[in-house]
Amino acid sequence: MDSIERLFQWLSWACIGLLAVLSLTPGDYMVRTPAPGLLEHFVAYLGTGAIASVGYGRRVNSLQIAGPLWGYAALLEIGQNWAPGRHPQFMDFAIGAAGAVAGVVLVRLWRMGLGTRAMRRT
Repeated sequence: MDSIERLFQWLSWACIGLLAVLSLTPGDYMVRTPAPGLLEHFVAYLGTGAIASVGYGRRVNSLQIAGPLWGYAALLEIGQNWAPGRHPQFMDFAIGAAGAVAGVVLVRLWRMGLGTRAMRRT
């Protein structure tokens, strides 16, 4: 395993922790971007899926990365039941799950493209 993969593995866990903080922060303390909430969800999970794919994608398959992120998105949405001022929504879960899959797929396609170019050079 090279140092880049190790760095992205650490970043994956940092993203997972950050998702929990952002998802479970009480409503009165939330800071939002000007972007729509669903876009925030999508981008947060897309980034996490992509980072995890770079870190772990050579060791496990895409489903083993995207699947647990789906479950985590569901768990965090359910956890909002106990976060004051927060309300779980199925659409937030669905968009987060879609973002995770998109991140994993983008890295997979990127790697396939790199592999194709490398094969052409030889």
